[in-house]
Amino acid sequence: MYTTSNENIPTRQRIGQYLLLVFCILASVGLQAQTANYSSGGSDYAVTASWSGIPSNCCEQSTTAKFYINSKFNRNGSGRSGSVSMAVGPASNHHYRWKWELSGKDKTVCVFSCSDDSNLSTGYRVSTSSIKYPGSVAASDDKVGSIKITWSKRTNIPNGD
Repeated sequence: MYTTSNENIPTRQRIGQYLLLVFCILASVGLQAQTANYSSGGSDYAVTASWSGIPSNCCEQSTTAKFYINSKFNRNGSGRSGSVSMAVGPASNHHYRWKWELSGKDKTVCVFSCSDDSNLSTGYRVSTSSIKYPGSVAASDDKVGSIKITWSKRTNIPNGD
C-alpha cells in the first residue's frame, strides 16, 4: 500500500507553486513570434508595413514599432499589432528594417518601471512599381479653338495642389 507522509505535501505544493510561477513568467515574456511584413501591393508610391506579436511584458504598457528605410529611421507605429504606410515614390527599391520597444510598469505590483525592446531586424527588400500611366485618355473640342483632354488616374501618387 502506498502512503505519503504529511512532511512531503508542503514540498509538493511548493514545487507546484514554483512550476506555476515559471509558467507565468514564460507566458509574460511572450512566447509568440514578433513578425513584420512589407508590401507595395502594386503601388507606385508607398510600401505598407504590418506587424504583430509584440509581447505584453509590462503593466500599463506603451508599445512602439519603429521602421527604418535603408538604415535611416522613417516612422513609428503604435500598439502590439498594426500597420503603417511609408511614402517612397515610384520605382523605388529599398531595404526595410524594424524593431519594437515597450515601456510601462512591472507586472507584479504595477508600480516599478518596466521596459523591453528588440534588436533591429535583418530586413527585407521591397520595390514599388514604375509610375502608372493614365487610363482612358480622351480629347474633345468643346469650344472653338480649345481642346479638352480627360483621363482616369491610375497612379497612387497623391494629387498636387
